[in-house]
Amino acid sequence: VNVDGQKMSKSLGNIYTLNELREHQVSPLAYRFWLLMAHYSTHVNFTWEAVTGAQVAFNKIKNQVRGLGKNSGQVEEDYRQQFLTAINKLNTPTAIALLIKLLDSPLPAPDKLATVLDFDRVLGLGLADLKPLEIPPEVKQFTADREAARQAQNWALADQLRAQIEAAGFHVDDTPEGPQISQI
Repeated sequence: VNVDGQKMSKSLGNIYTLNELREHQVSPLAYRFWLLMAHYSTHVNFTWEAVTGAQVAFNKIKNQVRGLGKNSGQVEEDYRQQFLTAINKLNTPTAIALLIKLLDSPLPAPDKLATVLDFDRVLGLGLADLKPLEIPPEVKQFTADREAARQAQNWALADQLRAQIEAAGFHVDDTPEGPQISQI
């Protein structure tokens, strides 16, 4: 791991700790995810932009997995074979790309979940331990108020409420089924 093009080392004083990651709202598992996105034989350059970007991508994956429900189906064998091929070559970037492709695939949710959890036995991203998203009542209220403002075409108020939702650590997407709340 490099920092600003130099090897990360204590003697150079360019090391970061898990506490510093947490201070920047980057979880240790998001850091692991960031490392898995790079091939083992390449150097990675640590920047806060890169690891916070990995945190955003990892949050998206966690939200997608939460959305699959709790009923696990059958592991999809074609995805499993592609994953094993990548992992047997220690090609974790391909394995991560396959995970993302799987989550975006049209497979039934129970089969997606079973396959994701099968992948995670190797990746170790804690996806099996995810709990349902708990949305605080004030975020639910901000979302309802924002939807009412949108219906009234009061865009300034809707934007202000979106900012309050994001300040609380959540994101809202407008979908045909209504607003969808996810964790940032």
